Amino acid sequence: MKKIWKQSGKKLVCGILAAAVAFTASGADGIGSFTPKKAEASVKIIYDKFAGKESTAEVDLDGDGKNETVEISLSGTEESCKAVVKVNDEIALESEELFDCYDATASYIKLSSKKIFLGLCVTGPNDDPQIDNIYRYDTKTGKLVSVLTLDSVAWKKGANHIYASVGTKDGKLKVKYSGQIVAAGFVTFTYQYQYKNGKFVRTSDTATVTPKLHKATFKAKKKLTFYKKPGSKVKAFTIKSGKSVTIKKVKIYKNAYYLQFKYGKKTGWIYGDKYDIFEDVQLAG
Repeated sequence: MKKIWKQSGKKLVCGILAAAVAFTASGADGIGSFTPKKAEASVKIIYDKFAGKESTAEVDLDGDGKNETVEISLSGTEESCKAVVKVNDEIALESEELFDCYDATASYIKLSSKKIFLGLCVTGPNDDPQIDNIYRYDTKTGKLVSVLTLDSVAWKKGANHIYASVGTKDGKLKVKYSGQIVAAGFVTFTYQYQYKNGKFVRTSDTATVTPKLHKATFKAKKKLTFYKKPGSKVKAFTIKSGKSVTIKKVKIYKNAYYLQFKYGKKTGWIYGDKYDIFEDVQLAG
């Protein structure tokens, strides 16, 4: 198992990767005015601390056709800080105390004329997100209510340093996760989320997985047993040390990542938190 270390001083993806949509800056008082040309789904970064993007924007958070003034700020010291979001000069969200607010990004997410959300990501030590949530604005309370915590924060067993990039597709959230699953090293996979009953839910627990820094074929360092289903005790196949399998899918089962591999015509699953089972797998500390 090889270990590599992330380079410092470089900005990693923080929560939201925006699609290109119309955005115009008013140029007055540092306020940006975001106006999509159509009601189609879109994602747009409205605040980026690292890039020096303005902390105040004019956006329609409730779908009434009128813009709210959204202001994002980070307060405190490197060792203890808070993220605060104000809507029309009133505090709509105040985080718990965080350790070292290295970077923050906020995005305006529009799935339809009435399904409008705000994404907020705040990173800390090692560039790992401390907050990576999607919120809806409750007009009755004037508060931002969390409707999805991304897996970059809500880590599953077997994960290490997971980052999320959010886009839209067919009226759903499309979230590309990049990071490490211990058994396979650096990988990417994409889940879609549908908004139902005030929350975003995954449309499927299974996704195609693509390895990074490694070929799709993995050579076993020891005898390995693969199973019919995640968490199952029914064997699908066993391979000896030196034999190779091809990675195919990832699945979330009981808050853990499982990986599917193919061997000849057979497929089977293995727990993602298994360490040092394949050759040349790279992990970052």
